[in-house]
Parts: sequence; structure tokens; C-alpha cells
Amino acid sequence: MRVEKKIEINSTPKNVYDIVIDGQKTQILNPALDKVIEKEEGQKFLLKSDVGDMLIVDTERVENEHVTWYMENSDMNSIGYIVEPKGDNTEVTIWTEFEKKKLRKGYEKVAD
Repeated sequence: MRVEKKIEINSTPKNVYDIVIDGQKTQILNPALDKVIEKEEGQKFLLKSDVGDMLIVDTERVENEHVTWYMENSDMNSIGYIVEPKGDNTEVTIWTEFEKKKLRKGYEKVAD
């Protein structure tokens, strides 16, 4: 299953992308994150959040376009951000993929 939400931010895709890939700044765009702890330099991160702890074990990036984090030991399989220019702003899509249907409403609430 997948849940996604879109918002428009008065910024450039590069600025938004730079925030998303900086583990310490990601919380600016995702207030559900309480803390981001780097476990292995630039490779593995532990996310402490409103929906539990998640260990990021792999990352896929396309500069200034999107970031996908793949999780271990989490109800989420992956979470990602897509940044797209929209006039003078940037449209940001945050999404997550998971298997347990019963978690959908909770993830939608957190995404809001």
C-alpha cells in the first residue's frame, strides 16, 4: 500500500532536496520525525518518529528530483520525497509504502 501527500513550498527544488538529504534538517519538512541519528556515515540512519523507530538501510537519490529511503525493522518498507518545480515554488510529494492495511489511516494522519 502507498500513502502520499503533496504540498507546495516557496523555495527551489534544490533547496528542498538539500534539506531532505541532510538527516539533521529533514525534520523541517517532516515534523513527525523526532530525531535522526546517523548510524554509519552517510549510509544508515535511525529515525525516531511519531510512528515508531525506523532504520534506513539503503537510499536512492536523483539530485534535485527525489529521495527514497528503504527501511528495516519498521512497519514501513520505504519513504520518499519527490520535488518538482511549480512556477516560483516547489511541489513536494512525501510518500510511504507499507504492507499492513490497518496502518493506512495512521500514516495519512501523520502525513497531514
